[in-house]
Amino acid sequence: MNNELVPLWLWGKKMASQCEQMFDRAFPLANQTMLTAAAAPERQEELLDILDRAMARGLRHKSRLCEIHVPFERFPLMDSKFWHIPVEDSGDPQVLRLFFAPSEGAVGQAA
Repeated sequence: MNNELVPLWLWGKKMASQCEQMFDRAFPLANQTMLTAAAAPERQEELLDILDRAMARGLRHKSRLCEIHVPFERFPLMDSKFWHIPVEDSGDPQVLRLFFAPSEGAVGQAA
């Protein structure tokens, strides 16, 4: 598994471009990847936007978002699933982790 620690410290206007840069760094990889944001967003709307972007970007790159770890302490209203993706507590109020795995078709193409 590849691990990326991503310093996402500016949310708001720059959030979208930072998310895209983070995903650009991760998706050339062909195996399971975990992205860790060392500073989770402040608001649930920002978190949901990141999760939407991660899910869409993963689908475009044949690397599905398969697990999410969010700080439940800061986002107590977060459900145990985001669409169909399991959501767990990250255990740290500042940490957001996104796990991606190659889609089944992508694994066969990479071999």
